[in-house]
Amino acid sequence: MTLHKIHIGELEKITLVSGDLIQVARHGEWKSTAVEELTKAINTSSKGVSVPNPSANEDITLFNADHDFSIMMIKVVVIGDTSPSLTWTLRHAADRSAVGTEVITGGTTSTNTANGELINAVDMNSTAIVRNEWLWFETTAQAGNVEEIHITIYFAIATV
Repeated sequence: MTLHKIHIGELEKITLVSGDLIQVARHGEWKSTAVEELTKAINTSSKGVSVPNPSANEDITLFNADHDFSIMMIKVVVIGDTSPSLTWTLRHAADRSAVGTEVITGGTTSTNTANGELINAVDMNSTAIVRNEWLWFETTAQAGNVEEIHITIYFAIATV
């Protein structure tokens, strides 16, 4: 039997076998559970937002977290003609007036107008969102004719 201490967003990085014990972060505290119980306790969900005609200086509150969760992936698509490009970031903090922590340090420039761009947790710097933290969207650069950006955030909530 092995004891693993992990965040939900790190599950794909280790191999768990029946009988292993793990510790999961919940509300800032670590709680031990058997791997069999964890598979019953992980809820996945998503939230999406569309921003029409985004500029280079957007600062939009998305939501306040009602549970601790880990971002698993983000899917982004921009709509527009003449090579639309938008540089954006997601930030989180308990204090919305603070600078916040970037989910992807340095942000991301999105230009995909077809199927969208998929960003996995391994390409993010801060995927753990704590209950009562705010999550918000900011832009820093825009080029071409960006008619809309849509971002879907996929996340896992531990309920153990």
